[in-house]
Amino acid sequence: MSSGRFDHNEWKNNSKKGLVCGIMLCRNSPIKQCPKCSFHYCYEHVKTHFHIDPPRDLESRKEDTEKLR
Repeated sequence: MSSGRFDHNEWKNNSKKGLVCGIMLCRNSPIKQCPKCSFHYCYEHVKTHFHIDPPRDLESRKEDTEKLR
């Protein structure tokens, strides 16, 4: 993050590369990548990360959650 300012797009891109946690300004090392949004998350935030899906995707969501664990 250049010049002391945080660029949201740069943070997102770095999270997708596995360089930072998907939660803005989190300094913990990412450990898992979400199969749905492709962001990486640290141990603390991967436990609380979720997506709201239409009812027809509930089984897929359950499978995605299991992949994160």
